[in-house]
Amino acid sequence: MEAADWDARYAATDLVWSAAPNVWVEELVSGMPPGRALDIAAGEGRNALWLVEQGWEVEAVDFSRWPCSGSPTWPPAGSGSVRRG
Repeated sequence: MEAADWDARYAATDLVWSAAPNVWVEELVSGMPPGRALDIAAGEGRNALWLVEQGWEVEAVDFSRWPCSGSPTWPPAGSGSVRRG
């Protein structure tokens, strides 16, 4: 898929993926002291937002511009230390 295809896919619906973090991310990071994280292929930012809730500082980037850069409402208000790339 090209970036424009992902842009169209994200723009067509509220959520492409679930709102909950990926179970493997949650399992791996739980119990670690907060630090800095780079969320590559962040999609809608579910992992980045969860990490921020755990006290992490996160930069989220994605091939598609829509969720992390193209959407005027991302990151959501109150999402703390998420920077969109």
